[in-house]
Amino acid sequence: MQKNGRPKYPLRQRESCCNLEPGAFTWLKSNSYKENLKGLDSVRFRNPSSDHHVHLDVGCGPGNFLQEHLLPRLRPCRRVVAVDNSPYMLEYATRHCLEPEVTFDFMDIEQSDPQRILDTHDSFDRVFSFLTFHYVWDLPKAYRNVYNLLKDEGECLILYFTRTAITDVFQRLHEMEEWSAYTPDLKSMFAERYCFNAAVPEEEIIANEIKAVTTAGLELVSCRAYASHWTFPTVADCLGESGSDHYSTAAKVSKHTRET
Repeated sequence: MQKNGRPKYPLRQRESCCNLEPGAFTWLKSNSYKENLKGLDSVRFRNPSSDHHVHLDVGCGPGNFLQEHLLPRLRPCRRVVAVDNSPYMLEYATRHCLEPEVTFDFMDIEQSDPQRILDTHDSFDRVFSFLTFHYVWDLPKAYRNVYNLLKDEGECLILYFTRTAITDVFQRLHEMEEWSAYTPDLKSMFAERYCFNAAVPEEEIIANEIKAVTTAGLELVSCRAYASHWTFPTVADCLGESGSDHYSTAAKVSKHTRET
């Protein structure tokens, strides 16, 4: 293991994903919704929901899943703060998600200082993040920020991809000389632990998750890696594929005591 706790994957130069177009996220929303709901349905939070709860949605993107599915499950609540590191996503979400309980704000869960969010919105009873942490390179740092954002006894659910057939295809295209100028290098965008055209080392990924969570001072309640199959109604919906395999990691964590 390297000093930062990452497995020894080949080093990649990192590029930002914050300029992604919001429409790219809504395009596959029917399948991503199913993935997110599967994660939500698989956990039971220790503390009952309350109309005084304040929630944080990390990597909210265009806000469509929050508005259509997550918020109805969280109601009644005092407030939901939805954050993203993309001004484009936040601008789109602010225009399209006009819910009285929801406030949008800028934050990069890996790079930003959580203190500004705490000063502006206070700490949170629950933190959610759906299909975002595969962009996080420094897991211990991101989970430490989650720790700082949570109230004592707060809980967190993280769901993210570890490999998808779609990214395999796009990366193979990028590595072809005739296509490299027209396709992004996804290896520079996704975290080093993300798998391209290779088997998912589930035990290693879970061990890495456990180390990152516990190093941050959180308790790992449950963690699992699993495969799912996405289907598409027409050939045009997914580059000629009728379906593709997706490998995801879901982690539920809890904070019991704040360090002094």
